[in-house]
Amino acid sequence: MQFASCRCLFLGVLFSLCLNVNAQTADDIVGKWQNKDDKTFRIEISASVKDTYMGNVINDNYQNINRGVVLKKIVYDKETKKYIGKLSPPNLSSEIFAEIIMISIGELKITMHKFLLTKTIYLTRI
Repeated sequence: MQFASCRCLFLGVLFSLCLNVNAQTADDIVGKWQNKDDKTFRIEISASVKDTYMGNVINDNYQNINRGVVLKKIVYDKETKKYIGKLSPPNLSSEIFAEIIMISIGELKITMHKFLLTKTIYLTRI
């Protein structure tokens, strides 16, 4: 009897987790984020035009720092459940291909690609 109730509880939790993952929408990326390793790097991602998103660097007071847009033309791909766009670091004049995956509602994984180089950073929601 106890085994059956534990199994039902486990299946219920698993089912609710599956619903939570599938319930994510493209707008879940909107908000304020900070680098998991470097807490001083903060970014605010907002909706832009025609189902695209952009990101600006913000300071400790969550105010926009005049460094320009660092994430550009971010588009959500429903099939792969990834965001794809360009990253433009404030200290560089070039753009880098960026792939953003929402690991959970509170965590993003950004993978940047430039030629053969790849770098991954993790952001947490603030």
